[in-house]
Amino acid sequence: MRRISLLVIGLFLITRTAYSQSDSTLVQANQFFNFFIGGDIEKAYPYFDNEFQSKVSFEQIKSLRRQFLTSYGDFKSVIKTSPHTQKNVKYVLLTVAFDRAKPVFALTINTENKIAGLFTTAENYITKYTDPNYVKKDSYLEENIAIETGEFKLPGLLTRPKVGENYPVVVLIHGSGPQNMDEQTGNLKPFRDLALGLAAKGIATIRYDKRTRIYGKKSTAAGQNIGVKEEVIDDATSAILFAQKLNKVNPKKVVLLGHSLGAQLAPEIALNNKLLSGIIMLAAPARTIGEMLNEQFRYLIKDSAALAQNLKLAAEIAHADTIKNQNKVLLGANASYFTELNKLNQVLTAKKLTLPILILQGERDYQVTITDLNIWKKAIGNSKNVVIKSFPKLNHSFTEGEGALSSPAEYNIPANIPEYVIIDISNFIHSNL
Repeated sequence: MRRISLLVIGLFLITRTAYSQSDSTLVQANQFFNFFIGGDIEKAYPYFDNEFQSKVSFEQIKSLRRQFLTSYGDFKSVIKTSPHTQKNVKYVLLTVAFDRAKPVFALTINTENKIAGLFTTAENYITKYTDPNYVKKDSYLEENIAIETGEFKLPGLLTRPKVGENYPVVVLIHGSGPQNMDEQTGNLKPFRDLALGLAAKGIATIRYDKRTRIYGKKSTAAGQNIGVKEEVIDDATSAILFAQKLNKVNPKKVVLLGHSLGAQLAPEIALNNKLLSGIIMLAAPARTIGEMLNEQFRYLIKDSAALAQNLKLAAEIAHADTIKNQNKVLLGANASYFTELNKLNQVLTAKKLTLPILILQGERDYQVTITDLNIWKKAIGNSKNVVIKSFPKLNHSFTEGEGALSSPAEYNIPANIPEYVIIDISNFIHSNL
């Protein structure tokens, strides 16, 4: 699932044509921002023009402020304010200092000197992702590889232990969206954490850029709509075949590790691929995408009008097969994509598998929740080939945080997958294969 709040996306995209600026505009921009980020929304909100206010509520602006502070840390000061014009759009850029970042905010200005749009143009984190401190740099080697499926060639990395041979290899399968090989979101790189951590435990990994990241709309033959087969399954199958042929790898110990959408598809891939020796499912959806979106929207969106609109979208996705125009775009994908995805029954498919299965879940995950984990437990929790475990502090990306559930802004805080997760995965592989 995508990690950024749909609410925030909506706020960032409200920009329109604006006109002349003056010194007073810069003064007003500074005044607005100090009211806004300081939490005095009653004084900040009137700076927006009528059209903005018709689309973005007072409560949404309050929520946006909270998300910025969660992402960037405490506000310090406005460093610089400058006027700009691009394609007849007049706007003010504010470079702002927070504890963890120096983002650049843009305010578009209309003819009446009102704010017509608010968005960020750069985040400039002061603290950024670093490799896990539980991994020694001399414990692993990395080699550039390419995963090829017909005409599609995806850059990737083989990460392996520096010493030894005949080791297991894990193929990492992404969640939804055009992910890179590290599955990076904000300041998190969970696939890099897994690759380095497992190499230190004597296990190789294969990870690669997703087809939709490299080829975008050209990820299928001309005129064809993309589905999960083209997005994930075909390239995962190619990666498994690639793993089988690697030097120093035990071809009888090839494991598939899927995260989110990748975990949802892992049983389907395993059912049709006898080369796999086991599957590992992180944040594995057990419900349909429509059900999960409904739950996410209710958690993320506090404005009643915006919530109603998004719940309608979730319902459309849940019943995508009833949409006459299967090319209709819903959340960035054609209706046909969700029609295909809704036909999958990953729980039923997993029941048919006899190979070892490890299911891991973060209890603070708001995208794939404990509700999903309980479905897995009820369906296959007592099966001898299945191990299920959850972690109280972990979010959807398997990094730690505080509170009952995480938020989208949490993904911007640099962190690593804890070593105890790496140990559990390593122990499962070494004990069951």
